[in-house]
Amino acid sequence: MRTSKIPKLADTQSFLHDLATSRNWKLAIADFEYWERDFLLQVVPGLRHLARTGRKALTSRTSKLRSYATTLALLRAEAADRNLGRWNRDQGGFRGHAKQLDLLMRALGAPSVINEWNAWRKLHPKIVPDLHGVNLVGLNLQGVRLHATRLDDAVLSGASSRASDFRWASFVKAGLSGVDFSYTDMSSCDMRHVMLQDAVLSGADLSGADLRYAILTGCVLNRATLYGTRLTGALVWGTSVWDVEYDDNESQKGMLIGWDMLDPIDVAMDIEDRGELRMPKRSLIVDDLRVAHFMSLVRENEHLAKIFDAASSKTVLLLGRFTGNQEKVLEKLREALPKYGYAPVVFDFEEPRDRDLIETVAMLAGLAKFIIADLTDPRSTPLESQLTIPQIAIPWVPIIRLPDEPFSMFDALQRKYEWVLPTVPYRSIPDLLQQLESKVIRPAERLSETLRAWKHDR
Repeated sequence: MRTSKIPKLADTQSFLHDLATSRNWKLAIADFEYWERDFLLQVVPGLRHLARTGRKALTSRTSKLRSYATTLALLRAEAADRNLGRWNRDQGGFRGHAKQLDLLMRALGAPSVINEWNAWRKLHPKIVPDLHGVNLVGLNLQGVRLHATRLDDAVLSGASSRASDFRWASFVKAGLSGVDFSYTDMSSCDMRHVMLQDAVLSGADLSGADLRYAILTGCVLNRATLYGTRLTGALVWGTSVWDVEYDDNESQKGMLIGWDMLDPIDVAMDIEDRGELRMPKRSLIVDDLRVAHFMSLVRENEHLAKIFDAASSKTVLLLGRFTGNQEKVLEKLREALPKYGYAPVVFDFEEPRDRDLIETVAMLAGLAKFIIADLTDPRSTPLESQLTIPQIAIPWVPIIRLPDEPFSMFDALQRKYEWVLPTVPYRSIPDLLQQLESKVIRPAERLSETLRAWKHDR
């Protein structure tokens, strides 16, 4: 098969004109690539009809020629560099349907709008393509419909298919190292024992996918959707999970962080040589992907001081009433504090299973640089302040909406503990935000420096 090379638009128009006036035009395109042949079979009959109508059709024919020539040139440009060398892949491990493989390979060199594989999938929606063991290393799979396809033991390392559709596909024991499947729909895929080392799945939808015992070392899952995704037994060392969306369920239990001196290259070689990963006798296990990196750092004790320093230099704990108008105050503070370089924490979430309310507040307070406590119409704040202020010497900044007054015991706490700053009154949310830097943040920062020197000079 060949694609005719006609570099200039005028030459392409001349080529189409010759076909329109040639008796053996079908024979002339017989050895073209299927997509180009299909395009010409659609447009040339119309041109031939115009060619027989005489001089009155000349303008129309010229317009048609220019339009078809432009389209053909664009299609050729898209196909020119698409998956060159795809026929050179070693398919020695292929165990699927040979005719389907040949069809796919032809389609991988065609423009996305004229795709033989996609047309076949549309015509036979109930057929499950069998590409077991196919070698698609480094190929661009963009625009090719591979949903509900059997790709077990396939090798797709370095392949790219951004914003594509792989729903219900089977990738059991497939090699997907280094793939770029960003924003791809991989929901309900069977990906047990899959190798996803250094793969990029940012924004991908993995809802309901089965990733049990998968290798996710260095995998990027930022902003991915993991509702109902099963990750039991998966190795998640180095996995990036910024802004991941997922529900709390039992399917994450038993994920492996790794072990001392873990080398991802050794992991990949071990799987390639033996077909499976030799797990050490001791590997740190977690049940929540979000805390995997934190637990890895905790295991390496030399980093604990840096973790605490980083948290206590940026975290601000917000205490107050989480109902009615006062909830809006805390929300506005949460929105405003990042502008000053701080990460606000509002304790409005469910209590941890092994800690009660006071223990949780105390734990969060111990990780904070300072605390902002709204004393307006308080509920739990009096108890929280009386139990934590005496125990943790960090700046406390009380705020209160006028005309309210602090609860009766708070004056005694202010007098007794020098890390409780003067109460900051405010009349409205805008008034509070206007005072935030001068009356809340700066005094708390100065007091924090004083307390740090006092603690370490004793």
